[in-house]
Amino acid sequence: MKIKVFSAMTEKGLEKKVNAFIAQESIKVLELQHSAGYGCASVMVVYDEKFGTAQ
Repeated sequence: MKIKVFSAMTEKGLEKKVNAFIAQESIKVLELQHSAGYGCASVMVVYDEKFGTAQ
């Protein structure tokens, strides 16, 4: 299990980053956690690498 954290100043920018990452066929997303603060939003992606593939 691994994690990757994304942050952006806008929700739209954050969506682009997260969607590009989770579109990879070499990972299986286990969990997404969202946090928003003053002027920044972030998402933590918990994932596993799929067996037999390299990132």
